[in-house]
Amino acid sequence: MVASLALACHAQQKFPASSIHNAETEFFEATASDLDDEPTETDLSALNDAPAGAHGFVSAVDGHFVDDRGSAYRLRFFGLNLSGRACLPDPVTGERLARHLRKLGFNAVRLHGLDGAGLLLNPDGQLNPDATDRLDAFTAALKAQGIYFSFGLHASGAYPGLEGEALKRFPRGQVLDRFYPPFLEAQRRAAQLLLRHENSRTHVTYGAEPALLYLELSHEDTIFPSSAGSPDDAPASYRAELAKGYREFLASRTAEGKRAPGPADEEAAPELPTFQSSASRRADYAQYLAERERAAVRELAHFVRNELKLRSMLVNSQVSFGGLPGVLREAEISDFIDVHGYWDRPRSTAGSSAAEPRWAIENTSQIGAPNAGTLGVLASYRVFGKPFVVSEYASPSSNDYAAELFPLLVGVASLQDWDGVFAFTYADRTRDDAAAGLDGRFDLAGDPVQLALVTAAARAFRTGMVAKARSRVELSVPEEPSALAFDENALPSLWSEQGVPASVAAIHQLGITLRPGAGAVRSSGPVPVDGVLGSDTGELLWASQGPHARFSIDAPALKLVCGLLSHSKLQFAGVVFEFPEFTPGFACASLVSLDAQPIASATHLLLNVVGRAQNAHRSLPVDVQAAPARMGPVLVQYVPITVRLPRADWRVSACSSTGAPLRALPVVQTSDSSITTTRQGASLSYAISR
Repeated sequence: MVASLALACHAQQKFPASSIHNAETEFFEATASDLDDEPTETDLSALNDAPAGAHGFVSAVDGHFVDDRGSAYRLRFFGLNLSGRACLPDPVTGERLARHLRKLGFNAVRLHGLDGAGLLLNPDGQLNPDATDRLDAFTAALKAQGIYFSFGLHASGAYPGLEGEALKRFPRGQVLDRFYPPFLEAQRRAAQLLLRHENSRTHVTYGAEPALLYLELSHEDTIFPSSAGSPDDAPASYRAELAKGYREFLASRTAEGKRAPGPADEEAAPELPTFQSSASRRADYAQYLAERERAAVRELAHFVRNELKLRSMLVNSQVSFGGLPGVLREAEISDFIDVHGYWDRPRSTAGSSAAEPRWAIENTSQIGAPNAGTLGVLASYRVFGKPFVVSEYASPSSNDYAAELFPLLVGVASLQDWDGVFAFTYADRTRDDAAAGLDGRFDLAGDPVQLALVTAAARAFRTGMVAKARSRVELSVPEEPSALAFDENALPSLWSEQGVPASVAAIHQLGITLRPGAGAVRSSGPVPVDGVLGSDTGELLWASQGPHARFSIDAPALKLVCGLLSHSKLQFAGVVFEFPEFTPGFACASLVSLDAQPIASATHLLLNVVGRAQNAHRSLPVDVQAAPARMGPVLVQYVPITVRLPRADWRVSACSSTGAPLRALPVVQTSDSSITTTRQGASLSYAISR
């Protein structure tokens, strides 16, 4: 059994430093921290009220999260995912991990994929005693540290009875489980087992546990065509089940005059169409699927809420699965709107197999993307009046621009006034795997560059350091739209058709408003966008083009920039970042107040400066190697910077992986205070105090 999971909050070099020159880029070795909970400068433990749920169950009120204290105590969740067997650490490791995550500023953990083979459920469908004991111990530890957790009923496991052609086409049963009665019943049984189980440590059932933030019914699932599959491809027996009720639906729709005109012979055809049928029959098919899916999910949600007495929140699935029908489905059934987003998601390459996986990435920066990249797409799915959560967000560790992950996510989420963000994933493997180095996919535990900015991101998002946008741009959607756009880009396309590009997400709040009745989708008006994007608050700037393309935040308690920063000088309010020439020129830097004061009056600051990372013995190319080929330790780029602060008696120390001071840096006092990093003694984080 492994001793712990690896995590690097702030990476440090081994002193004395010996830089490694590779293509004119200077690197130093990063060491992953243990699961420490020492009260250093970077300790954010005080942000968590403990235990989680001490003030009652979290609920949605007026579009945001609150507990029994009411709307004066709005809750924001800065979380991460654990996936697969990482959800079930041994009790000692779980205690250490919970304390460590609290220190880093996390207050929520999404336990993803518990239904996978060999995890929580035995082959006979009953709870595995050893796995359940580990889950009980870990969730009790999270609760004690003020960290909420969530479960999903279905994500990666195959349903009993899923076999043959159906298993081949739908390996996890998604799409089918939105209408096939045996699979819906399997979800009810899973919910019953989990929610009625009494935690052996807390002696509270999960259905009555206030630290359970929410229950998710099915991961990335819809009856409509998506990456999970299409109902058109269901085997004949499943199509026969799906067709039950279609004749009655068609007759009712005809009687109500809701059918689109089409050829007479096609209008009279009662058999179930496909998405290859005529336009009029496709319209009938889409409406029928939307009603079937919502009826099935509504019944399942009723069972969980009313028969199993779930007191926590419930979400069905991710809103982007199903397009416009997905929005209407989640707005009706879920307590909040949930969505997933990835930048430069690895894709399987030719010759890849389960035994020897190979992955490829584009290796591009989201800062240079048109229309705010993935974040602009996510913003298009927000529904005003409901909390909005991004429960999975990631960029692969092999991407040379991976450091931009948290700065862009927290900047846009804060401007948009979202309610929760979860990084994917902290770990889904054991320490021996994760500690080997960057795997090219999503394990944060082995990636010091992405984790270097966690402290700044957690404090900024949870305490509202970045102002929300002052104005809104709305997409008005009728509850009975005249056309159901269901493809995976449906919502961004609907916004674009109304003259609102996704890049508006860097300027104003975007959101959907639902109105009763039928009709067409319309917006509050077109928003012309050209060139550099600047938020209406004056705090965010996004320049996607040019020699110094960058994303920056200039808030009273946070100064942050990511982009092409070589040979540049950035003047923030009261603070200057100056970068000499360095190769390859991309970096992220942040200066955040650690004592809830604006930087001008703060006494404790944290400076982070990060570039790219690579494994010491094998660089990860665009064609990412299989996980067993990872060879650490991780090397991180040295990025030179001079920071100028208002003159004061500042003291500066390079920090260890725990945030503890290691080595003092000189401070030059002239008309201001000047702090310059050096290659000798470089780190990814520096504590600044006075």
